[in-house]
Amino acid sequence: MLSISVYGIRLQWSEDFEAFLRERKKRRKVSTDEMVRKYRNYFNRFLEGRELTEDLVFEVAKHPIGWIRNIFRHYVQYLFYRRLIPPEVFGWIMEVVPSRSYRLDVRPYQISLDDAAKTLQFLQQRHELYYLLYRLMLEGGLRLSHAIQVVKEFRPNEIVEIPAIGIATKRLVCASRTKGSAGTT
Repeated sequence: MLSISVYGIRLQWSEDFEAFLRERKKRRKVSTDEMVRKYRNYFNRFLEGRELTEDLVFEVAKHPIGWIRNIFRHYVQYLFYRRLIPPEVFGWIMEVVPSRSYRLDVRPYQISLDDAAKTLQFLQQRHELYYLLYRLMLEGGLRLSHAIQVVKEFRPNEIVEIPAIGIATKRLVCASRTKGSAGTT
């Protein structure tokens, strides 16, 4: 099906494709002249004038240079944007040709309990909101985005109904905090 659907499409670098890279491409647009030059050089060396066929798709998918796969995927997005290939072909190519892989380099960083205690003490004295966020994350196991949501939506005086026991009550009861207290709420 693919070879029939895209029969006759030749890959050619054009000002229109370059404008697509700079202005229409999803996620990070290609904004620097240096990057456009790099893309153009790879395109001219490996893709210029080639016909879009199933064989080319598989060749690009296995290409050892990740930039070739990346540029090819951008060109396929451009063809789809220009309605030169149908959605089925677009989806198949994007599935077959992997994007350029990025090596994840995760390094554990040991934080001593002493450093954590100093940080919490500093925040408690100088940045109450940050202290609250850190405590929510540390003691509640929350992600930062969830801790922020809890703080943003916190309404202790809101009345809620508990249908199972048939009462309405304040959502939360907060003990008042005085300077020098342990800071529990």
